[in-house]
Amino acid sequence: MKRILLLTDFSKSAVNAIDYALHFFHKENCEFYLMYVHRPNDFTMSELIKDPKADIYSSLLANEKEALERACLELENTNKNPNHSFQYLIDYDDFLSAINQVIALKKIDILVAGYNGASNVMEVIFGSNTLQIIRNIKKPTLVIPRDFNYKEPNSLLVPLSDDDHLNSDEFNEILNVMASHNPRFHFLRVTKTDDPLRIKEDELKLVQFKGNYSYHYIHGVSLHDAVLTYEQVHTIDLAGVIAKKETVLQRLMEGSSITKISKSLFLPLLIVHH
Repeated sequence: MKRILLLTDFSKSAVNAIDYALHFFHKENCEFYLMYVHRPNDFTMSELIKDPKADIYSSLLANEKEALERACLELENTNKNPNHSFQYLIDYDDFLSAINQVIALKKIDILVAGYNGASNVMEVIFGSNTLQIIRNIKKPTLVIPRDFNYKEPNSLLVPLSDDDHLNSDEFNEILNVMASHNPRFHFLRVTKTDDPLRIKEDELKLVQFKGNYSYHYIHGVSLHDAVLTYEQVHTIDLAGVIAKKETVLQRLMEGSSITKISKSLFLPLLIVHH
């Protein structure tokens, strides 16, 4: 059974990401944890004095707890998949600390979060919370654009930079998440200089690869331009990114205009960490 953490702030982006996750994992046995984190610097004095008899924790979280209960109940009532179950979690803590505690306590396998999908800076593209997850949480993470309607992921683009290896734990994590979908894999190897040894290494790994795939090797162009061009001539439903801190994501955006960025980041991303 997969244990999946659905992060929410009750925004349109979060609701859409949750809907995507329910469809994405519809073939699998899943326990979903719907979680809201109220950060310590988010409270107002009016929240503290609403009920002077209540403790501070209850005062801060009363409205959010009620909204979370309603959201969880709605998921249970509308999602008729017998293989899915739901729980809700709420915490008053540092955002990353709260997530790490839940990952350890509930043995979470995958995180799901939304992102905004268009801007010229990473923090606004993803939102500060989702960007913190990408940078710091070492679990496979699905990040879904706010306005992206679910589409069965029949094709998966895997952009590979100089330091990415197909013979790696990270790539195996991508395979594990995608196992129930059996997509066509589009491997796009982009290197700074011509590297025949890297092509040979990829070929040796792909000889053992049992899935449906295509492989393309490009050198001397930016990763961003290679990915954007590839997406324009191929139907891609999802991108699988191996993240070493921000290496691939940074390269996807280096030297890019707002228009280019929003086009290249409109797809859902499956991010795994080195």
